[in-house]
Amino acid sequence: MNEPSNTVEEVGLIKLGKDLKALSTGMDRDQAKMMIRAYYSAQEDRMRRGKQSSGAASRYQPHAVLDFFEAQSLFQERQVASAVTCWAESQPMARWAMDHAVGVGPILAAGLVAFIDITKAPTVGHIWRFAGLDPTSKWSEGKKRPWCAALKTTCWKIWQSWLKLKHNPNAFYAHQFSARRKLEWDRNLSGELAGQATQQLGCKNWDRKGPAYQWLTGKVDREWARNRLESGEQFPEQPVLAPEGTEPFPMLPPGHIQSRAGRWAVKLFLAHWHAEAYRQHYNAEPPFPYPIAILGHAHQVPAPAARQRK
Repeated sequence: MNEPSNTVEEVGLIKLGKDLKALSTGMDRDQAKMMIRAYYSAQEDRMRRGKQSSGAASRYQPHAVLDFFEAQSLFQERQVASAVTCWAESQPMARWAMDHAVGVGPILAAGLVAFIDITKAPTVGHIWRFAGLDPTSKWSEGKKRPWCAALKTTCWKIWQSWLKLKHNPNAFYAHQFSARRKLEWDRNLSGELAGQATQQLGCKNWDRKGPAYQWLTGKVDREWARNRLESGEQFPEQPVLAPEGTEPFPMLPPGHIQSRAGRWAVKLFLAHWHAEAYRQHYNAEPPFPYPIAILGHAHQVPAPAARQRK
């Protein structure tokens, strides 16, 4: 279903005025959290209603009532986004994120400021753990979740945005992501990750006929995977299997490699974000060295220069 064209007057809602937008800048972090959650809730509601409307339209004639409620959802989503954007522009660290990281817009930047308390993060490792990016942090049954689900989702959305920016010359973190993905694939194809692939088999009950299981058990043709990667083509859902009698070569599936590179890139970004937030809050340099080395670098990777935003 196409985006509704209803005007504000037609749906009976009031547009967020300049006065209310100005008041948005005075929200505290808890209030900003509520607004960010309201935005994603409105977005999910609008997308869900859109799917329902599309399904109904495929069976029946489009109905004005369905259009009316879809327009309301879209309008509410945009108004909440407008308020969150105003708040983000009033926050120094949100502006820093938008100025230095192509792909991080006001909603994502606001999420970082709202969900991260720099006074509780003396090192970036504390942020990684709180964002669910520390592989040693496990959520045991019956225990409190050791990370913030909203921050984890924000970080996931950030590296997902970088997937679309690999050809943007100004997208520093998108290029870091691509370089890391290439490194992870090199390790995967060389057999360096075979142990981790085998270990993954015991982490869940895999579908033995599914493609992930074929990668993890070493049934996929390694040369086919290498050629596919070098050609730049997307991996199909069903991989090509190695000839019978070939010695198994366990590898991580493409989705796992993508996620590993994405987590690495967003951890690099968070290390830069933490260092700047620490400087702004304490008027001092963060504890040295801030752990870029933990990310696999032999040297520190400096944050990119600020860019001109439109």
